[in-house]
Amino acid sequence: MNKLVINLLDSVSRNLINGDKFNISELKESTVMITGASGFIGSMLANLFLYLNEKFKYNIKLILNVRDKSKLSLIKDNDRCSNFIQIIEKPVEDLELKDLNIDYIFHLAAPTQSKYFVDYPVETADSIVFGIKKVLELSRVNNVKKLLNFSTMEVYGDTDDYTTPQKEESLCHLDLYKERSSYPVSKRMAEHYCYLYSKEFDVNVVSLRLVQVIGPGVNVDDNRVFNQFAKSVIYNSDIELNTDGSQKLAFIHIADLLEGIFYVLFSNLNGEAINIINSSNFGGVDTIRKLAEYSASVIAKNKIKVCFNIDSKINKKYITSKRILNSDKFYRLGFIPKITIEQSMKELVSYLVEEGV
Repeated sequence: MNKLVINLLDSVSRNLINGDKFNISELKESTVMITGASGFIGSMLANLFLYLNEKFKYNIKLILNVRDKSKLSLIKDNDRCSNFIQIIEKPVEDLELKDLNIDYIFHLAAPTQSKYFVDYPVETADSIVFGIKKVLELSRVNNVKKLLNFSTMEVYGDTDDYTTPQKEESLCHLDLYKERSSYPVSKRMAEHYCYLYSKEFDVNVVSLRLVQVIGPGVNVDDNRVFNQFAKSVIYNSDIELNTDGSQKLAFIHIADLLEGIFYVLFSNLNGEAINIINSSNFGGVDTIRKLAEYSASVIAKNKIKVCFNIDSKINKKYITSKRILNSDKFYRLGFIPKITIEQSMKELVSYLVEEGV
């Protein structure tokens, strides 16, 4: 396991254990299900639980739902870890409805690539809507203590107001007649299902509207913007933008996300949504273009430059919104993200170099 990942897991674990906002030891001897456990966030969350087991004897049983178990990337330093893992290898929408004595569910399973949303819009919608329905039914059958549904900032849609940070209730227009909308429209419906289950069946659920997540543990083949910029730095190749780069940066470092998740888990929030974002960078490196320029000038030390290749056919696969999200609700839980976008990019480059990129 990558040294930066281990250091991150240790730091997050100790912050959670030493914190005074909630008692993380409530997780001891519990059973946790993670859907989408082979993805970036899912695997890092699973590894955090395994680290708590290994170093602090939390004895958390993990039920990991994946489509392909060969893509799991877990701590494998000792046999003790494997004693706490059950792997279910099938699409989340095909999970059996039965009582597994689950205490908490973290629902992360969903398509994540923009190209897939455009090329396979029906499959995208089916996976998200049928997936959340199955997870909510599992939560009801198991009488879980809490379900965290990982949603997206894309549910907000398009707005003409680029200056006022959007609060959780401020949903805007989504174009139903674009294939790319298969993802945000379905995610919005998934959130509505969560609300309905909280009201009709008393399922304790919160939808976390995620922004772009950056940091150690990301798949080296991930082709989203942060990885693209980092690889350009490593390869000494110019950064090519397929838009004008005016999209607002909305991000959170994986360490801040992992820590912040538990502030939501142990909160009184139920049947609602919350923005999960680091808002400390507004006014600095706050757009895709500025991040590209920072990567080229500071991290790559001006050995590369930023160039543009704007094509409408390519553009339809990207989010062009300049939206800003309001972080007040998240910050009121008592957690303030600490890691800046500049620190995050430098660390991402180091991580990818260690991984042999």
